[in-house]
Amino acid sequence: MRVQSFALCCLLLAVGLEACKITVKVRSRTETPFRFQMFIPAIHQQSELITFTGKGDRDIKIQGKDCNTKHWTFKTWKQTAAGEWVPAKETKGKYEGEGWFRVIIDSDLAPFLYDRQGIMCSEGTIGGC
Repeated sequence: MRVQSFALCCLLLAVGLEACKITVKVRSRTETPFRFQMFIPAIHQQSELITFTGKGDRDIKIQGKDCNTKHWTFKTWKQTAAGEWVPAKETKGKYEGEGWFRVIIDSDLAPFLYDRQGIMCSEGTIGGC
């Protein structure tokens, strides 16, 4: 009986490790207007295009299975003097787990992984990974 219970626990743990339930906490620390969007190709998801007009926070919920099989992409856009939005910065990384991580955007508009809890990351060009 103990062997069966142990095997069941191992199976449940393995299934849980393959899933991701992640809150991405995006924080603008700049007064410069910009747009932000995330792409998670492994689970065919992308966030809404978020426009920040100053300092502030937004949460994005991501849920799926095997989120870390392909690189996540984090993109920002800046506004030209003519009012057009053009690409600013892009960073990538692989993420998996159940928890949250915070992405900070400063005046250089480069997304930066600031802190995380319950999240594994690898192959990241986004700081902190």
